[in-house]
Amino acid sequence: AIRQEMMHIVDNPHSSTINQIGHLYLFFDAMIRGSATRKTLPSGSLRDSYIKEAITFIEQNYNYPITVEDIAGFCNLNRNYLGKIFKENTNQTLQHFLMHYRMSQAAEHLKLSDRTINEIAKLCGYQNQLHFSRAFKTIYGISPHHWREKNKPV
Repeated sequence: AIRQEMMHIVDNPHSSTINQIGHLYLFFDAMIRGSATRKTLPSGSLRDSYIKEAITFIEQNYNYPITVEDIAGFCNLNRNYLGKIFKENTNQTLQHFLMHYRMSQAAEHLKLSDRTINEIAKLCGYQNQLHFSRAFKTIYGISPHHWREKNKPV
C-alpha cells in the first residue's frame, strides 16, 4: 500500500492538488499502519501525560505571571481541551490549581522568611500586591499579614 500510494503520486504529477494531498494522506496512513514500532497508548495515558506536563509547568513557573493560555501553549493543546481533561482528572480547574499552588508557596514564604508581602507576591507570580492579597484571603480566609502573625514559628 505504501509503494502503491507513492507510485500514484509520482506517476500522476499533473493531477489536482487535492488528489495529490489525498494520496499523500493515504501514503502516511499506510506507513503508520505498517510501522513495526507503532505503539498504542493505553486509554487515558496521553491525557495523564498532558496533565503531568501542565502540573510540572506550573511547579516550575508559578513565580512568573503565567496564565492558563501559557500552560496550554506549553502543552501544545487548546486551552478548553486542556481545561476539560484537567478538570475530569483532578476535579479542579487549571486556574484553581494554579492559584492554590501559588498560595501554598506564598504561605511557606510568609511562614519561613522575613520578606515583605509585596516581595512574596512577586515571588508567586503576582505583579500587584492587592491582587495577591485578595487571592490569599480567598484561599485562607485572612490577609497575608494576619496569616503570617498566626503562623510564624516562635
